[in-house]
This record gives sequence, structure tokens and C-alpha cells, in this order.
Amino acid sequence: MKTLAQIELDMSEILRVRYSNPEQEKLLCLELLEWEEKNTNSYVCAFAHTYLGDYYVGCAVGESEQCIPHLMKAHEISSDNSYNYLLVRIYNTLGFYYNSIADDQSALKYYIEGISVCHQVKDVINEALILNNIGYNLQRSHGYDQALSFYKDAYNLLQNHSEPSPIKKILLNNLATVCILINQIEEAKNYIMLCEKEYPSREQYDLYQIQNWCQYYSAIKDHEKALSWANQILLIEQNETEENPDSFDIYAFLFDSMIELQNREYASKFLSLMEKHAKRNSFNQCQSLELRNMKFNLTFEKDELCINNAYKRYAQELLALDQVRNATITNGLKDAINYLSVIKQKEALHSEKKNLDVEINIDELTKVYTRHYLEMIIEKFDKQTSKTLAFIMIDVDCLKEYNDTYGHINGDYVLHYVGSLLNIYKNDHIYPCRFGGDEFVCLCINNTDEQIEEYIKNIRKDLHERNIPHNTSRCAKEITLSIGYSNVSEHINLQEIFELADQALYQSKQNGRNTYTKIVA
Repeated sequence: MKTLAQIELDMSEILRVRYSNPEQEKLLCLELLEWEEKNTNSYVCAFAHTYLGDYYVGCAVGESEQCIPHLMKAHEISSDNSYNYLLVRIYNTLGFYYNSIADDQSALKYYIEGISVCHQVKDVINEALILNNIGYNLQRSHGYDQALSFYKDAYNLLQNHSEPSPIKKILLNNLATVCILINQIEEAKNYIMLCEKEYPSREQYDLYQIQNWCQYYSAIKDHEKALSWANQILLIEQNETEENPDSFDIYAFLFDSMIELQNREYASKFLSLMEKHAKRNSFNQCQSLELRNMKFNLTFEKDELCINNAYKRYAQELLALDQVRNATITNGLKDAINYLSVIKQKEALHSEKKNLDVEINIDELTKVYTRHYLEMIIEKFDKQTSKTLAFIMIDVDCLKEYNDTYGHINGDYVLHYVGSLLNIYKNDHIYPCRFGGDEFVCLCINNTDEQIEEYIKNIRKDLHERNIPHNTSRCAKEITLSIGYSNVSEHINLQEIFELADQALYQSKQNGRNTYTKIVA
């Protein structure tokens, strides 16, 4: 039996091989599920179903719809346990699947869901990735201006992100491509050169950079340089040992460039490579391939019979693709409906209890826990001597004066907004509650000082950036908080910890408010 540490290594291996060896990805996921049956680990179960869904998305027609039940199962577990990283992956995979069967409306719905989760957890990298996917979908549908807008939004998100990301390189290449497609040639060249500057190749150019240079020189009608770059790509293809997931699209762009140059030899070579790399489950790729087959015949064949046959073949292939597409959508919907009916029954059993728990335990205005619920948690953990416990006391500065000046409706909004910040930035071991009036209390279990201070700083920073005006405040011209906390590793009486936090809050008020103070036992 594998240990949890070995299982975590298997999960890392799945992420490593998912493009290069999909069958290994599937095998490892099935092993995870077998292990999970005996060990009951919800994250491992959700992870395995997520990447089984990822595996089936890449399968042939007739199998790809099998991704749906796996992704639905993963979604259920991840939603119940707030596995937000997996939720983003699930939504992105569902978006990719519906793109592949040309159901762009469903794809967009899941991409938007993914962006929503990214906003909640402030995941800039994956938000940029999803924006890129939406842009690429628009580009493929010839919505070039809209695609450019999405690419730029994604790129701007990453500009303020300190960590380097391969997504940024993809975006620079996509920006260059779409600029060429809308005839913004110099701007395209700037993006290509910026990509080379920020991501210099140590040995050779990669496929994306070569594609962009080839397209660029084709656009400016420099045949010699365009063909020189095209030859580099053909050489890479000849020596390539691992499948590049974007090969088909790269060769499609280069085929279009060769058509513009009226070069039959190279257009034929890239058309053959498109046929080699086309994913038979992707209706978009199959349709794109047939369209370019027809374009090739219309461009280079002069015989009227050949041209008529090309039109006829194109119409027949589109009809066949549409029939398979409709069958795939229907089967996928059946799987989704069957699975949703099961979880609907489960949800119905828990719905009444959940609603009652919310009514009792969640403060209606601020959406944090009630004082009653806090007392229940305190009673539970007061009996456990192995816990590090802390209290954070939070007071909205000069709220009475705010209510007198701006009215109680605006005052309620302030309390609601503070409550939302307490929920947004909490981890699984911080329990924020409304203690009464303008006071909030957070019970923190097994949190370090660094975690608590990061929590406090995030809340204060967000509130400051929101800049809610408060001209009658005695400490600032905006809504601010006074905060005190105590974090105790030794088990002392909970009442003592609470009183220490209250003393820390008092010190913050004595120090002019709009600050936080820690007291150590």
C-alpha cells in the first residue's frame, strides 16, 4: 500500500505527463482512485476524477464525452471542500471540451465560472490562462478584434505579477499572430521581439517563435525569409519526439501563410502535417482541415472537375461531422443529466438542514458566523489541549459618527463589506464572527503569527484601497479598523486569551486607531 507521500508524487507525475503520455496519466489516475477507496481522501478522489476528465477530453470521437461524469464528480467534491485550484482546472477543461465540439456558448459559460473562482482566490495566472483561451476561441471564429482585447487583458494581468509565467510567453505569441491577421504588422513585430527579449532561447527558437517570424515575413511578402523559417519548422517536426498540443494550429497558420505566398509545395507540406496532428475528437480541427483542403484545391487546381469535387467533399465531410457532433453532445448531456439527478437527490436530503444551519449560525447582514456559533466552537476546542489558539478583536472606527453623517443604510453596507473581507481572506482555521454592533471577533486555531498578520494586513489593505469616505472620523478620512490580537501556544484559559486580545484592541484605540496590536501572554 502506497503512503500519502507516494500518492502526492503520483499526482505530480500526472501533471508532468498529461501532454506527453496521456495513457500514463489515465493509469495513474485509476491507481489514485483504487488507493482512495481504501484510504478515503476527498482531495485525491477529486484530483483523480479531474485528470481522468482531462484524459478523456483528448480522446477520439465516441470517448471524449466520457469526460463529463468524471468532471461532474470532481466538481461536486471540489465545491463541497473548496478545492479552488481543482475547480479552476475543472472549469477550464469543460470549456476546452465544449470548444472541441463547437459548443462555444457552453464553453464560455464554464470559462466565466473559472474566472469567478480565480477572482475569489486571487489566482492571476489561471485567470490569464482562461482569458487567453477565450481569446483563442474568438480568434478561431475570426473575431480578431475581440480576441486581441482578451489577449491584452490577460497580458496586462501578468504585467504586475512578479513571478515569471509560461502563459505570458503564449500570450505574446498569440498577440503577434492576431496582429498579423488584422494587418497590424509593426505591432506584431514588436510583440515577437518582446517575446525574444523576455524569453531568450538558449539553443534554438521554439515552434511558436518560428511560426510568428514565418507569418511576419509572409505578410510583408519576403518569400526568401518566410521559407527559411518554414524550413526550420519542418526540421523540428522531423526530429520531434514528443507531441506538441498546439502543432495542428501552428501548421494551420503556416498553411495560410503559404497560400498567401502562392507556394504550392510548402502549402502541401503543412496541409499534410495538419492531417497528421489533427485530433479526431475536435470538430473544430476536423472542420478546419476540410476547409483548408478545399482552399488548397481552389488555389492550385485549375481543372473545373477537381474544384467541383472539392466542394462536394467539403459538404459531405461537414454533414458527417455535424452528425457525429450532435451525437456526442447528446451522449454528454445524458451523462451529465444522469449524474446531476443523483447529486440532486443527495442535495435535497441536506438542503433543509443546511438552510437551518445558515439561519442559526450565519449573521444575516455580514455573512460571518454569529456569536452563538463562535461560543459553540470555543466550547469544542476548549477541551483540546494540543491546539494553538488566538483571538483577533476588530472594531470599525467611529461607526456611530459614520451612521450619524451618512445614515444607517450606508453603515450597514460598511459592516457587510468588512464581513466580506473577513470571509475572503480567511483560511480553513480562522472563524470570523460578528460579536455585536461594530465589533468582530475571529477565533484562529493553529495559525502562526505570520498567518494572522498576513490575514490582518490583507483586510486593512483591501479596505484602504476601497477608500470608503468618512469625513467625520477622528483618525482618517475613510473607514478604518482598530485591531488587537493574542496568539498563545501554551494552553491557558480561553477567557484569558480573549481578554488579552481585548487589551490589544484597547491599545490600538489608545494609539490613535487605524492600526493593529499584538499582546503576548
